[in-house]
Amino acid sequence: MSRVHQAIRRAEKENRGEAARQLPSGRSVHQGLRKEAAPLEAPTQPDVWSETSTSSPTGQPETPRAGLSILQDPRLVALSAPKSFPSEQYRTLKTKLYQMKNGGALRTVLITSAAAADGKTLTAVNLALTISQEIEQKVLLVDCDLRRPSVHKALGFPKTDGLADFLSQEMPSSKVMLTTRIPNFWVIPAGSVPENPAELLNTQKMKDFLASVSEQFDWVIIDSPPIVPLADAELLSSLVDGTLLVVRASQTPAESVTKAVQTLKNGKVLGVVFNGTKVSKKSNYYYYSYGSSKA
Repeated sequence: MSRVHQAIRRAEKENRGEAARQLPSGRSVHQGLRKEAAPLEAPTQPDVWSETSTSSPTGQPETPRAGLSILQDPRLVALSAPKSFPSEQYRTLKTKLYQMKNGGALRTVLITSAAAADGKTLTAVNLALTISQEIEQKVLLVDCDLRRPSVHKALGFPKTDGLADFLSQEMPSSKVMLTTRIPNFWVIPAGSVPENPAELLNTQKMKDFLASVSEQFDWVIIDSPPIVPLADAELLSSLVDGTLLVVRASQTPAESVTKAVQTLKNGKVLGVVFNGTKVSKKSNYYYYSYGSSKA
């Protein structure tokens, strides 16, 4: 745990020691980061549909069907700014995961945070897009935040049936698996917001689903709710191969990070992703640095 706290302090120093402002809730936030933490909004009329030939995750050709194009959003640095410093940090994170994968089985990776607005969804989306750019690496991005789903908004997709509908109804997972214009990149949105999200995730059907997709895809990246206030992420962490904890510099309290890691003690914590640290005064980009959570 000492390395987690040291990394947080280091990230705060890299923000040039600028004073943080206390919010009424008691959490501190760097003034320069408030704009980026705004909720994701879907475009009013996205141009997302086009007929494309696709392949199934197993490599077998399918009947041509609709493939979704992804919203041109500057926050999706893996696509909009592939040569930028933030994009390079995602490639570094990808490399770290590949190194861990060589040491054992690592296919399903959960992305969570200690609190809301720490940037977990954009981290999950950018990481999945970055990995999909590798040759012959099939990636599935799953939105398991059944309370406040954001993956479809981040990508600019229309709201459709998704994981919650698959878990609560009699339908195959292929019905909610969306193809995209990006080769080797599939998405399962959260779908309808259920009344019992934790109960849906804690089912044999969910376990069977993760086991199935982990055999079909090289990587399954999962976005989940924040772990401290809700039970969903703790539950999911026990079902995946590893968990990444997203921490926003100068915003996430150290005690929240400690509590999050303690909550994840029954799962495999791969590391901490620091989000929201400025490169320099003149830079408009933020970088995402990687630090081990092991003491």
